[in-house]
Amino acid sequence: MLYQGWNDYELLYLIKEGSEKALNLMYIKYEKFIIYKARSCGFRGFDLDDCIQEGYILLTTAIKKFKGEYNKTFCKYFEIILLRHFWRLRSKEQIEYVHFDFANTRADYCLKEFVSEWKKALPPLQGVIYEEIYYFHTPIDELANKLGLKKTQIYYELKKIRDFMNEEFDLLPKKM
Repeated sequence: MLYQGWNDYELLYLIKEGSEKALNLMYIKYEKFIIYKARSCGFRGFDLDDCIQEGYILLTTAIKKFKGEYNKTFCKYFEIILLRHFWRLRSKEQIEYVHFDFANTRADYCLKEFVSEWKKALPPLQGVIYEEIYYFHTPIDELANKLGLKKTQIYYELKKIRDFMNEEFDLLPKKM
């Protein structure tokens, strides 16, 4: 790791002196930290990529504004700025995506509005199974007991749901 042996104060001093190498080291040093914090706030997929870019912008801002005389570490200062920004993004109304955890689907993510329309078209039993599995994360055993079905019946209904979702996904406009 290139930044080992350099602490934040040394890098900040070199950056203020105009060192591009120190700035690049700072970006490398905090890259995994930005990714970790973005994921811990629940960002995935394209949202994660956007958050990483915003994290770099916030890192640049934090480097410019940090004052060491307040007896705080740069890492904690940057973490607070980053988390506040991510929480603010989370609290704003955003386009909602549904993540498909089940295998053999053609999409990992899909707009929530499409999935809610698809769910309305499902037969009542499949609608209940879909909701229990993918919204409430109910285990298969527990769901089978709750509905009075065998586990194989639940798996069969899940296969039918997955096939239905794949057919519907194929009908979506390709530019999303």
